[in-house]
Amino acid sequence: MLLLKMLNCRHLLMARQNNTNPTDASTLYTGTPLPISATTTVKAVAYKTGMNPSGIATSIYTFPTSVANLAALRVADVNGFYKITGEVLAVFKSVAGKSAYIQDATAGILVYDAVGKITTPYNFGDGITNLNCTLLMYSNGTLELIPFNDPGVASSTGNTLTPKVITIAQLNSGNYQGQYVKINSISITGTGIFVSGTSYAISDGVTTGKMKVAYSDLDYIGKNIPGAAQDITGVVYNSTPTEVDLVPRFTSDFSAGLTTGVDKTTSSAKIYTSNGNIILSASANQTIEIYNTVGQKLLSRQTIDGLNTIPVSAHGVIIVKLGNKVGKVIL
Repeated sequence: MLLLKMLNCRHLLMARQNNTNPTDASTLYTGTPLPISATTTVKAVAYKTGMNPSGIATSIYTFPTSVANLAALRVADVNGFYKITGEVLAVFKSVAGKSAYIQDATAGILVYDAVGKITTPYNFGDGITNLNCTLLMYSNGTLELIPFNDPGVASSTGNTLTPKVITIAQLNSGNYQGQYVKINSISITGTGIFVSGTSYAISDGVTTGKMKVAYSDLDYIGKNIPGAAQDITGVVYNSTPTEVDLVPRFTSDFSAGLTTGVDKTTSSAKIYTSNGNIILSASANQTIEIYNTVGQKLLSRQTIDGLNTIPVSAHGVIIVKLGNKVGKVIL
């Protein structure tokens, strides 16, 4: 039951729930609560003898449409308002990207929480219920869940989440968007260290695809790209409408592990530091990019032929990328 609050006056009050405008012939509102259990538009107007009627006051009460699981949500109208009645499980959250991934037995989806509606911290495998949301089809082809509320304390904890084992060909199909997956025996093309926002070619010996460092707070940024083939776990993300990427969440998602250190290719780049400057020799018109250790790009510029002196205001460990050569320096 919902109590409809009207103007604080002695006028006659007329209310309509069928989205038509009330008139002086409409039923008099007496203060009795109006029962509303579905999305409803309520309109009211005040009349008094000898006076013009008031303007029509309108209020819309919106109730979400219930969907049982994420598979049903993924095929729902993107213009709707929904409540997921089943439990979903937390897979991963990027604070920097304002993004999270949730999964149930039927599907997975990317949660984009730009305004911070979800304030409860969830761990991997925590159950979430009572999640109300809208949907957004982002320009890169990703279907995003936009949360409407904080679901509150986890409905269960310690749930086992097993990634779905797929191939690169299945990754490329686009049928696993937002899901928690694993691809076995894949090689990554590239040397140096992982850099935030960068896509890397991957291959399983039969098919090629893409892996992306999609968020700037991933803990393997700055670690060496492995040379050996290995099993990699992650979530599925669209970089563009035609490029589907595997996004590892943590260093532990790489089965063979990752090492930290300056890549051997940096020796040929001859990178030095002095008095807050990065100094290196390069040929003209190469792109040099400077990052901090969380993957934020500090600057990007084209080199001149010969010795380049580049002032950098940051301090501590700095990642320098020159063409395909990547290394670390300390300022």
